[in-house]
Amino acid sequence: MASRVKSQVPQWGAHMKRGAIRSGALIGAMGLVAATMLVALALISYHPSDAALNTAAGNVTHNLVSVPGAWAADILLTGFGPAFGLFLALMLVIARRMWHDLPVGNWSGRAAQAVIGIMLLDVALGLAKSGSFAGLPAG
Repeated sequence: MASRVKSQVPQWGAHMKRGAIRSGALIGAMGLVAATMLVALALISYHPSDAALNTAAGNVTHNLVSVPGAWAADILLTGFGPAFGLFLALMLVIARRMWHDLPVGNWSGRAAQAVIGIMLLDVALGLAKSGSFAGLPAG
């Protein structure tokens, strides 16, 4: 009987460790989806008249994520342009892979490649259309 109890203790510890790792992956996936949705909501509800980095306005904020959303949308649209929405799709793919316990791989390398691709796409869009884009920070 004692030998049976001793043999189950290491298995119990291994199960607890796997359970903790899996729970962490699920919590991370939910957090990543929530953050992605908040950023997407902030970008969708962007108003050029909101008080943020490029706008000296009053305290009125029309962004659905409030002041942090106005700032985040202003900084992201200034730095990366509207093509940043493509990066959000990559974040959802990574969260889905985490949720289904699939290997994520080199996510940091993929994210860096996606940001470089988005910047190149923004340059191409800027060269294709002359003039400024209405509704974006600083045109």
